[in-house]
Amino acid sequence: MRSTSWSAHLPRTGAIGMTACALALGSPAWAQSPAETTAQPEAEADTDDSEPEPEPAPLEVLVTGSGPNPVASLRDPTVASYVLRQEALGTPGQSAAEALARVPGVQASRHGSGSDMATASLRGATSAQTPISLAGIRLNDDLTGTVDLSTVPLWILDRVEIYRGNAPGDSDRMGIGGAVRFEPRLPRKAELGAGIDIGSFGARQTRLLYATGGRDARALLALQLSRGQNDFDYHHDGGTALDPTDDRTVRRANADHRTVDLWAVSRTAARGIDGAPASTTIVFNGFAREAGAPGLQVLPAEQARA
Repeated sequence: MRSTSWSAHLPRTGAIGMTACALALGSPAWAQSPAETTAQPEAEADTDDSEPEPEPAPLEVLVTGSGPNPVASLRDPTVASYVLRQEALGTPGQSAAEALARVPGVQASRHGSGSDMATASLRGATSAQTPISLAGIRLNDDLTGTVDLSTVPLWILDRVEIYRGNAPGDSDRMGIGGAVRFEPRLPRKAELGAGIDIGSFGARQTRLLYATGGRDARALLALQLSRGQNDFDYHHDGGTALDPTDDRTVRRANADHRTVDLWAVSRTAARGIDGAPASTTIVFNGFAREAGAPGLQVLPAEQARA
């Protein structure tokens, strides 16, 4: 009974073992088969190839604006850095140096009364390096290079143009710090004006102006008569600053002046060789002044004249 039972189970055990060996040996054959090896990369490729992301739309920038401004005329006052109009120039008794002293960047220097020398400069330049013109005609002295602003009449002017940085393109001289241009009144119709100023210390001024013009030609004629005593009181220490016993109050002597000032300005429209607009300007000035030279405070001159 024991041998029969053992003999009956032997074949089954052997069959199971052979089957397991067959499965174990067949499994590596399937993994190395050509069909399955080719299909595997295709599966991986299908997994990695995703849909490409859409590119962002290009950014559109729209810039709008007006075209460049047309080039202004060389006589257009809007291109100046600062403009003094007739309202600022009509203050009674005001001199050209006093009017310019209110403009930023202008250094005005006065050396006495309204009849004494006064100069102006721009942006640290000297007065000799600052071109000053009236009706386009340069007033700078050829010897010293400066302009005596006490001889410039504000009452015949239409405006004052101050250029900080450089002179206009039609100027005959460029300034280091800038330029000053006095533009006279040249109306298109006839004008007649007169005025009288009365001030302290015997200051008197009488002026007469006539101007006329049309489309192509304009002219101005002006006359001014002025005088002043300038006999103000001042403290005189007698030349001894440390000794107050000889101090006294005296009246300034020999400081009077008399001035005759005549101006004639004309401007005529014309055409250049190339047909461009042009103009011809003529300026005449007759000036005469007699003034005393009072000298120093400690040593006044009572008879010297200039």
